[in-house]
Amino acid sequence: MVTHFLSRRPLWTVVGLPLLALGLFLGLVDGLARAEEPEILYVAPGGECGGAAPCFASIQAAVDAASNGAQIRVAAGTYTGVTTALVSGISYTQVVLITRSLSLQGGYTRTHWLHPNPSAHPTIVDARQQGRAITIVGSGSQSVTVAGLILTGGDYTGLGNPPGVGNRSCVRTGSDCGGGLFARRVTLTLRDVTLVDNTASRTSNYSDGGGAYLWEVNPGSRIERSRFVQNRALTEDGAGGGLALVFTGAITLTDTRFEQNRAAAHGGGLYLFQPQETVSILDSAFISNEVNASGGGGLSARLTQDGLALHLERTIFRQNQAWGQAAAINLVKQGIGNTRVTMDNVLLAANRLSAPGSTGAVVNGEGGSGGALGLQLRHVTWADHANLAALRLSNAYEYPVTAQVENGLIVTATSAYLARRTGTGTVTIRHTNTLRHNVTDLHTVEAGAPTFQATNPLHGDPRLDADFHLQAGSAAIDAGVDVDIHDDIDRDRRPMGAGPDVGADEFVFTRIYLPHVSSAAPDGE
Repeated sequence: MVTHFLSRRPLWTVVGLPLLALGLFLGLVDGLARAEEPEILYVAPGGECGGAAPCFASIQAAVDAASNGAQIRVAAGTYTGVTTALVSGISYTQVVLITRSLSLQGGYTRTHWLHPNPSAHPTIVDARQQGRAITIVGSGSQSVTVAGLILTGGDYTGLGNPPGVGNRSCVRTGSDCGGGLFARRVTLTLRDVTLVDNTASRTSNYSDGGGAYLWEVNPGSRIERSRFVQNRALTEDGAGGGLALVFTGAITLTDTRFEQNRAAAHGGGLYLFQPQETVSILDSAFISNEVNASGGGGLSARLTQDGLALHLERTIFRQNQAWGQAAAINLVKQGIGNTRVTMDNVLLAANRLSAPGSTGAVVNGEGGSGGALGLQLRHVTWADHANLAALRLSNAYEYPVTAQVENGLIVTATSAYLARRTGTGTVTIRHTNTLRHNVTDLHTVEAGAPTFQATNPLHGDPRLDADFHLQAGSAAIDAGVDVDIHDDIDRDRRPMGAGPDVGADEFVFTRIYLPHVSSAAPDGE
């Protein structure tokens, strides 16, 4: 016979031990969470942070004291005073030098440190023409965020590479670079940053990046809600008046504006030199930028990437100026590999050339000796280019250069599509449902025997308003073909009607709601 005994353990043993274990676990989790919270340091003019600590009078002092991954909060004010420091044997001169992972956020006040408001509380880093505002140098493992700051007064004249030396402080031999900001070998995020009135160099030729110079920044780097305004790269062959991206990994620019920047030769607003992965530019604008010679008033790119090198979407190029070619965008194929560029919902308006010839264009694509160049343009609008062609391709080499244009709208131009072929490689422009108005020629041969293939070319008045949106009665409404794009340049739904509209804008039908008048008698009658 088996006898069973009932165990009578105390209640605290049955219930309390699990609760104790749970408490220990929650305490451990809370401790880990606290351990992962970043260190916070505070900066305010005069070192007066309203009781917040640790408090510093200069941004550099806070950076020097910060641990890896720290957050530095900066109160409104103007921060000046450059210093020179060596990093891996290279000399840099700036107001702020960053060499570790951290976040630098402006827009606070000395009494409010929780929620930054950069527009209400401007936080200015001013180099006063004695160097640059910020230098960021890493080894590839660092992540740096710069947010809510105004970077101004940068001038890197004579502080870059010595004569005859290249790939040291900057890429090009004997050059200066990065008037306002310089970053190399980090994952960089710029958010709500304004770079204004900075100069790459006043004396050294080949100096790039008047506003900023990003060299070998890591994939995943981003520029968000930022502005590059009135920056300069004006010495001989200077490029990237606003920004120069050199040998970068995949980088995304979104809601970013380039305005009134100037370069001597390439990319008044933005210059891309051989990015190693895709550069994406979204919801951005290039306004009134200028190059004194060569091309690319808004954007100039030298592309080697095999595959998609550049993607533009919902972006505006307006009133930019170049010298003899590529009033808005200049694309040059370099190196081996087959390179692609895509443009969706792009507006190009009132761009110009200071020395226009008979073959000047708004967008220019040039082939290279090491691989093919292919452009895909969907829902692009060109408007107000009376002395220019909309798109030009040229090729002096053996590899093909092609463009596929779908639902393009071209208003006021000498020619819709212009091409030059002087090498053995083909030059081909295929277009579907191009609507043109006040355009002299659909196709123009500049030289050789390029190929044009037109499917359903259209004529008619698109009835554009002052901001280049379609108005009622436009010939562009419902005139496009489906190319799997479901919004327009303003993020309005596409299509709105029976079919997609031609060009960057989708016409939004205005709905008028009349008050409802009931025919029923009031209660009690």
